[in-house]
Amino acid sequence: MEIRINPDIFNPVYWHVRNALKNPKYRFIFAYGGSSSSKTYSIVQNILFETSLSEGSNTMVLRKYATDIRDSVLSDFKGQIEHYGVNDLFSPQINLIKCENG
Repeated sequence: MEIRINPDIFNPVYWHVRNALKNPKYRFIFAYGGSSSSKTYSIVQNILFETSLSEGSNTMVLRKYATDIRDSVLSDFKGQIEHYGVNDLFSPQINLIKCENG
């Protein structure tokens, strides 16, 4: 089954992250840029889509400071899970976000 995504609904950072995540040569992806440049937001979107569409994938998200995980990454995951209406697929906790597809 092929899923088509309208490219206009995502900002350009989303597509750069998506290309990097799909490249098997990359094991780590480092995102940098200014405040509010949608780094975390775009990465979270990609992880949610890829995780919900494929089984058996794991992703680790690290930040320079642990408090940033709770304040930005976890809140972005929760917000986007709610926004896309996939609450029944994901169960976010402080140090783990589990996808119900395995």
